[in-house]
Amino acid sequence: MHPKVALLTGMDIRSYGGGERLAIEIAKYFKSRFHELDIQIFSIGTRVNVKRVKKETIEQELNGVKVHFYELLNIPLTGLVFLLDPRLIIFFSRLRKFNVIYSFNDNIFPFLYLLSKLLRLRTINGIHSPVIRVMYDFKGQMKKRGKYNRFLLYLGYIYIKILKYFLLRSKEIHVLNSMDKVLLEKMGYKGKIFLVPNFSFIEKPIINNNKEKFICLLVARLDDMYVKGLDLAIDIINRVLSINSNILFYIIGSGKYQYLFKEMEKKYPNTIKVLGFIPDHTLIKIYGDASLLMLTSRLEPFSLVTMEALSSGLPVLAFKNTGGPDDIIENESIGTLIEPYNTENFAREIVRYYNIWSKDTFKYYQDKLERSKRILEKYGREYVLSQYLNMIILNR
Repeated sequence: MHPKVALLTGMDIRSYGGGERLAIEIAKYFKSRFHELDIQIFSIGTRVNVKRVKKETIEQELNGVKVHFYELLNIPLTGLVFLLDPRLIIFFSRLRKFNVIYSFNDNIFPFLYLLSKLLRLRTINGIHSPVIRVMYDFKGQMKKRGKYNRFLLYLGYIYIKILKYFLLRSKEIHVLNSMDKVLLEKMGYKGKIFLVPNFSFIEKPIINNNKEKFICLLVARLDDMYVKGLDLAIDIINRVLSINSNILFYIIGSGKYQYLFKEMEKKYPNTIKVLGFIPDHTLIKIYGDASLLMLTSRLEPFSLVTMEALSSGLPVLAFKNTGGPDDIIENESIGTLIEPYNTENFAREIVRYYNIWSKDTFKYYQDKLERSKRILEKYGREYVLSQYLNMIILNR
């Protein structure tokens, strides 16, 4: 008899970010393997979450998997989503019927711990955000991010301490990259750690030999200046275009900082295009015509965008010591890791790839084909989801 499984998202599932898309894929895969499996998704969001797709679209994609929608209260910076919302009691009463609870949500570490102890439920804390890095060095991370309201900063510090206390006492944690695993061990965690990466959602990539344009992509949620390194991206693009105006930049994503890239688009109308949120079927085609992906994140557990780009054959440029990219970009055939946060070197590396492409576009195309093949072999959907199945259903 199969267990009853609940997946708890980190944001409103309609935001359609990496973790939310992964929850959908896990549910679909598990259901295809075990038709009688009772698996349900609890979409946990706040009013500030951007809703990029409609509820009906999500339900149609899930094809029968039940989704519960919760839009709860939130205090900025602290992560205090649940403690102030009266619907908390209803939410957790519904979880009592499940045997296994897998959470993408950092804020509920304490509640999962209590559920595991009081109701003897098996709970797995999935780390899909930079929370481990923040726990390990809260003061350092906040100092890098700039000025905050001191009271909110103090609340955030207390809340991170609470999350850390309960997380380190949980029995099972899932991490996406080796850096988080090392930091957990340094913090004294003694439980079971699953190291399972993300995978590429693109199983059949489109890979074109674009001889006419060299297109550099920036694909990101444009609502977190520090974590996504949007300030770094702006600096890098300006540096590149001061050297080489033949390189095109496509900015894909939505969020409150999109206007900054719109301003750049006005300044460089022939070289920068701000495309906003792009649905998957169109994004695959854009990847197929592109030449390079720039990933400017300061903290990146395991970028799904990176997997999509690589599976489409694009080399990826990222900063070192950010998390997932350090595991993915093993050598120069995959891309380049750049010293943090040297935007000048990053810009020069983009220009270097342009020169490689312009020298021999067909060789560049062949390298894309080979890169795609290697990534799909190592991070293919079927292979990685089978590891999620082993972790969540089979507990091994």
